[in-house]
Amino acid sequence: MHLNERELDELLLLLERAYLFVKDGPNPNLETSLKDYLYNLRNKVEDGNFLECPICNFEYSHLIATLSVIDNDQYETSEILVNNEYRIVSKNEYKFRSQGNLHILFRCEDGHFFIKSFDGHKGIVYVDDNPLMENLTKFLNESYSNRDEITYDFNYELLGNIEIFFKTLVS
Repeated sequence: MHLNERELDELLLLLERAYLFVKDGPNPNLETSLKDYLYNLRNKVEDGNFLECPICNFEYSHLIATLSVIDNDQYETSEILVNNEYRIVSKNEYKFRSQGNLHILFRCEDGHFFIKSFDGHKGIVYVDDNPLMENLTKFLNESYSNRDEITYDFNYELLGNIEIFFKTLVS
């Protein structure tokens, strides 16, 4: 079995609590933590290679759109390309002078938007280290927070909200 970083952190916390139990006596959190950990292990999908929403940890998510940033080599965006089809002109601060980037927009079945970001910069690919995409995620979640109906497809309303986000940032 392979553990991801979060699972390893949980296991280390449990081991630390178990050590303190042996060393100092009972810890009220140990039993609950062990039960939760064992429950999660027993109910984990065998492969375990699925994407979880970083907001609610729900594993049912849908790929909605892709975004790519076209930059001007001055640490600024010049365009955002959505689904390799729609162009949004945008001049904003951008952390990278891109050697290629891809940002994948997801929506979990609880309604949260989140983005997996891949940014090439000086020979290194950064994963989920993009403040611009983090802010877009916050904007989309705020924009759709009061909606009862959740859709999992790309539509012009969503494109319009993405455009509003980037246009309001124009410097």
